[in-house]
Amino acid sequence: MPGMSGYEVARELRQEFGKQRPLLIAVTGWKQSSDRILARLAGFDFHLAKPFESNALLELIAPLAQGSKA
Repeated sequence: MPGMSGYEVARELRQEFGKQRPLLIAVTGWKQSSDRILARLAGFDFHLAKPFESNALLELIAPLAQGSKA
């Protein structure tokens, strides 16, 4: 991403909105456990490594259709 990394965006959203922030899902080519930890520390709720099954993403966002965050 030009100008900011996804980690930086997640940190800013977490700082600005706190618990009211949108659901954040990292979709990335980085797959190691350390990458998952960094994503969580930055403020992502979930981490999906590419390639991923579309059903995995659908399961994560399904609660949004029911009005709640996963």
